[in-house]
Amino acid sequence: GQVSLWTGTAANTIGQGTSTIVAAGTGTAADGSLKVKATGAVTLDQANQVGTLAASVSDAAAAFTYNDTSKLTLDRIITDGALTGANLGNIPSGATNALTTNRGAVSVTTGDTLTVSKNIVATPTATNGQGGSVLLKASTGGITTGASGAIDTSGSVSAVALTDTAGAGGEVLVYAVAGNVSLGAGITASGGATAEAADTAGAGGLVTVRAGAGNLTLNNVTTSGGSIAAGGTGGAGGQVSLWTGTAANTIGQGT
Repeated sequence: GQVSLWTGTAANTIGQGTSTIVAAGTGTAADGSLKVKATGAVTLDQANQVGTLAASVSDAAAAFTYNDTSKLTLDRIITDGALTGANLGNIPSGATNALTTNRGAVSVTTGDTLTVSKNIVATPTATNGQGGSVLLKASTGGITTGASGAIDTSGSVSAVALTDTAGAGGEVLVYAVAGNVSLGAGITASGGATAEAADTAGAGGLVTVRAGAGNLTLNNVTTSGGSIAAGGTGGAGGQVSLWTGTAANTIGQGT
């Protein structure tokens, strides 16, 4: 089945204490789904089990944390219940996204494979904002991002009419403890651009891609300082770290 969670007022949070969310299929049937539309922070860090997850968190810097014991796919969910009050709408609202925050930190951990079918976006809506961090970790099995499953933690542009520094890119860690990492779409953790000549561009963030017992296949990874096309002082480039932990495991770039 499907579980839908919704908070509608700023700063309202979602948590689960020691309870669990289980929408497990039986036999060969697929697990169900979890759809989250939240204002404040979401903390679902217990032994949950769903097949598909979609989430949108709107408050500035509000974090999203989710743990699953099995296989998980991040994808947009558009189905809703028929009862009055059960219609959350499409989550996320953007058709190309699976999980969005307003510079809030994202943490998704799984006990099996993790597949990212649509984008993860943790960028700020306000000026001078640093991008939110993104942690994806699979303890068993690999991590795959599809061709439409990019990760974006870019900082925002600097404010106008002041001497400002644009937002820095947020940190990204993609970590398969016991499997391959295959990136079918890019990771962007660049700094924000300057809005005027008095400003400084944001710095690029730190991106780490790690396979503890598997191969890495990369797509584009960009962690540049923000643009200074409007004038101003440039921002520093970030860092990319790549790691394989077992003999004969390889690192390649794909396309």
